[in-house]
Amino acid sequence: KTHAEPESFSVMRTNLSSRHQDKLDARAELDALIPKKAHAGPDQPGRAAGGIRFFSLTKLLMLFMIAFSFGLGGSAFASPPPGTWITNTAQIDYSYSPTAASTGRAYSNSADTQVMFNDTAPPIFISSTINPIVATNGGCTVRITLNIFDTSGVSDAYLRLGVMDMYDTTSTYDNGLAGDTTASDSLWNALVYISPMTLGDTYRIRVTAYDIFGNIGETYITLQVIDTSSSWTTIRSLGWNLINDVRVAGNALSILVDAVDEISQVYFEYRNWSGGNWMPCAVGSWSDHNPDTTGPNWGIYWNMDYLPDDTYLIKATAYDSGGVPDLSPGFLRVVKDSKDSWINEWTDTNEGIHVRRQLFNNLLSDTTIVIDKTSLSVEPSALAGVDSVWLRVTSYNTPPPDAPIPSENTGLFKQGDGSFRRFEREDGATTFTDSILISLPYIDEGRVGDEEALSLYYYDTTLGEWVKVPDARVDKDNDRIWANINHFTVFGAFRAVPLNLSGFTVYPNPFKPNDGDPTTGADYIPGAANTGITFEGLPIYSKIRIYTPLGASVRDLIVSSGNLVQWDAKNNRGDRVASGVYIFIVTTPSGEKITGKMVIIR
Repeated sequence: KTHAEPESFSVMRTNLSSRHQDKLDARAELDALIPKKAHAGPDQPGRAAGGIRFFSLTKLLMLFMIAFSFGLGGSAFASPPPGTWITNTAQIDYSYSPTAASTGRAYSNSADTQVMFNDTAPPIFISSTINPIVATNGGCTVRITLNIFDTSGVSDAYLRLGVMDMYDTTSTYDNGLAGDTTASDSLWNALVYISPMTLGDTYRIRVTAYDIFGNIGETYITLQVIDTSSSWTTIRSLGWNLINDVRVAGNALSILVDAVDEISQVYFEYRNWSGGNWMPCAVGSWSDHNPDTTGPNWGIYWNMDYLPDDTYLIKATAYDSGGVPDLSPGFLRVVKDSKDSWINEWTDTNEGIHVRRQLFNNLLSDTTIVIDKTSLSVEPSALAGVDSVWLRVTSYNTPPPDAPIPSENTGLFKQGDGSFRRFEREDGATTFTDSILISLPYIDEGRVGDEEALSLYYYDTTLGEWVKVPDARVDKDNDRIWANINHFTVFGAFRAVPLNLSGFTVYPNPFKPNDGDPTTGADYIPGAANTGITFEGLPIYSKIRIYTPLGASVRDLIVSSGNLVQWDAKNNRGDRVASGVYIFIVTTPSGEKITGKMVIIR
């Protein structure tokens, strides 16, 4: 009779033995020696019942002893290793397992038996090698070899490459014996292609191995990727020397990129650092749209309020004028941390302000920069006496109430919509132990003379007036003004215009547009300096009237911006004036006048 095997064992039978019938006969003889089970009658319940219990125990004892004499005991308590074939065995007891709990008994009716155990131990990673040790993202292929041990044999091994923006479950292959899952097949390999889309970083890759019983073993390997690709964009608005993992929060985080020339737009995306799909960055209230198609300050205010605290990868993809995307986008990894951020930036639409606060320390140089290129750079020497301090920049569209706009009699005029920024230390101090560098943006309205007349001013609360910052520098290429300061207050960019005609001049005089020498005259081009005839050093709103020597009116001009105006050498009808002498009269808003003459030679 064949008994059911325990579930944790596989029992395979082959080749019925010639001793099979002999053992059946022996068991029949044993059964004949033992009387059949009796039933106790009503007149002798106690004795009959007791006799039955006693004789049942005797039967079991005799059965065991006789079975042992037939040779069953030779293998009755053997513990053969897994995979062992046992020949012509009627019964074996076994206890082989990584744990002592897996014991049992198998019957074979004289068939050959193979004993297998139920493995519960996970695969063990012996070693791993990476060749080359340091990869580059210029199109490099890396070979990863894993040495994995398992008693019953490894069936599969995977690399989790989602962290590298690749397929998250990447299969490895064995050491050349396809389909071989025996314990001796311990080497598993993978070829990983590092494309230009891979961010230069040090990656911690999770590796998972499975054995044939479904047990799982895991480990981590480290792969370093050096960024050698040439990207059209570099994300540079998050301070901390452009390191990854800056802790940020806010509904309008500045994501600003430096981009090469001749691009038409920049598209901003993000995904979870561990992997997943790329999603467009939601823009804050001060951003127009994503992608940014305006430039030259390529960037967006990223609204992170709807995202859970986690680690995210930002991608900035530039497109050229033909709509072709950059194959090596700019990347940066950030950590959203609502409770313990290093940079917090938000827009308050009710107040009409934008605020950026950033933690600075006295161990390294750092910069905070907003999309409009308002910036603040601090050296450790400026923070002597403090370990760290929060610095705040508040941007206004209109002057704040405690720093009113200058009156016209000061000769200061705001450029465009104005540029007002409040710089603050959150520890209450207003000065630094060394100078710091700030910049404010301005709007280039395309009028000649506006930028030359620009400068940076701060509001002196004691004097109640705006004071010029010495040695401020105008950056015409990036439309902003730089200055070194050592104190915080409200700063603004203004055009300083003359209050009188003491510095008035007109040039070139004579005007010779056709002699081939640009210094003596060139036909007027709107927005281009040194073209046409320039009247400079004028108070704003001054009027210029041009006449012929006989008093005929030729042209009327007005200084609506800056301290100068250009005449295109045409009359009020738009016709070019002839060569000759012309008279001009300048009148300022205060009533001051000056008269002069000029010559045009065509």
